[in-house]
Amino acid sequence: MFIYPNITTSQDPYSSQSGLYAMYCGYGSNITREPVILYETIMTLDIINLNCVISYSEVGQICLITIQPNSTDPNPIPVYIQVKYLSLGSVFDVKHVYATLPTIIGINQLTDPQFMITPLPYLHEFYTNQW
Repeated sequence: MFIYPNITTSQDPYSSQSGLYAMYCGYGSNITREPVILYETIMTLDIINLNCVISYSEVGQICLITIQPNSTDPNPIPVYIQVKYLSLGSVFDVKHVYATLPTIIGINQLTDPQFMITPLPYLHEFYTNQW
């Protein structure tokens, strides 16, 4: 599965401007299916990060989209959108994730690695190798 964001510049204010799409490709086969829409909006989004993982605590997969808001603020706070979907492309939950980032004296960039939201690794192999 290939997951990718796409931004278009359409003059139609009601058409999709930004979105997250998935393209499925089986092992040893050609891509025969059209891309699946996981998330679309009529707003033009500045997607700066995309993190997709298999959910180990729920069903399906999760993508976390990081969006840089268009503002005049020198340190704009990123917006996070979480998309939960099944392996064949059925989206079952989309929500805005509220993240209050800490303020540390001397750091004025929210792009610093210690402020990035990243998924935790699943440690199944570590625990099964210990027994």
